[in-house]
Amino acid sequence: MEFPPERRLTRVLGITVTVGKSGKLTPVAELAPVRLAQTTVVRASLHNFVELDRKDVRVGDWVAVEKAGDIIPQVALAEHALRAPGTAPFTVPSVCPSCGGALEREEIFLFCTSPRCPDQLRERLAHFASRKAMDVEGLGDSVIDQLVTKLAVRTPDQLFALHARDLAALERMGDKSAQKIAERLEGAKDRGLTRVLHGLAIRHVGETLARDLALHFRTMDALLAFSDRYVAGDESAIAEVAPNNGTGVVPGLARRSADVIFAVLASPAMREIVRGLASHGVRLDAIEERAVAVEGVAGKTFVLTGTLPSLSREAASARIRAAGGRVSSAVSKKTDYVVAGAEAGTKLEQAQSLGVAVLDEGALVELLAGGPVARS
Repeated sequence: MEFPPERRLTRVLGITVTVGKSGKLTPVAELAPVRLAQTTVVRASLHNFVELDRKDVRVGDWVAVEKAGDIIPQVALAEHALRAPGTAPFTVPSVCPSCGGALEREEIFLFCTSPRCPDQLRERLAHFASRKAMDVEGLGDSVIDQLVTKLAVRTPDQLFALHARDLAALERMGDKSAQKIAERLEGAKDRGLTRVLHGLAIRHVGETLARDLALHFRTMDALLAFSDRYVAGDESAIAEVAPNNGTGVVPGLARRSADVIFAVLASPAMREIVRGLASHGVRLDAIEERAVAVEGVAGKTFVLTGTLPSLSREAASARIRAAGGRVSSAVSKKTDYVVAGAEAGTKLEQAQSLGVAVLDEGALVELLAGGPVARS
């Protein structure tokens, strides 16, 4: 059986479950090594347990593997005709595989609810230090693991209590490297509320929603005060962000996600983290974003999907915002443009079904320069 260059056939050696920064459980196929898009792939995403069941992937199966957007390995399908006898369907976990904690279902996803889950802890610290969050270079997986095991770091605010001498005691960490990380931590204190909210790994709060929350509430104190009102059932607070009809003051925030977000922000554990951040001098107000309005972009909502030829998702989003536009993660009737690249997927289909204008990278660049709209 032959496959095109972007898809390869290999064996599933095992199926494991990872626990992400938000507690979400994700099944992952452990594969016999296979060359794919100029790299050797040994693991591939199975996305979620509903998708795993639909594809009926089992240990020992031959599967076709591809890279989504030429980046992320994923199992495209299982070749059931090649299945050996005696295989068994995967059993969905009833408790967290990392900590044994209780699980919570949200739509098709499972989440670990334990705040002490070790896998979540490491993922959250790594996410907090990542480039799109607080951007602290040097805190890779091995360093994060030692911060947890040797320096007892448990929450993001505790990173700012570290000194160069603490870091220098870690394995493979010289004095100069330790000093650089300490300096980067100090510099990260001025990133502002958007970066902090994104870095805290609150479920449903990605880069775009973190920015929208920061720009609307302006300060962490105001956001937390609103969270208390929302969780207490204040009808005016609920109607402000998640009205029964239409959209609220924070774009893209719906009732279900609002319930989760404000409950986390109102929790004692999150309040303790915020107090810690404040005590270390971390900036907890919004940094004003300067935009020069470009006609045709200012006031418009864009959704990016797929891989653009030359612009990264981050660079394209920054240019849209700098021209006065807004970048959203979901396509709706209120979306003005969908910018589609390679492997665009369902968002492109949604745009076409709703009659939303679709742009390629060239048309986006022309629009950002003040030119006319050229739909693809």
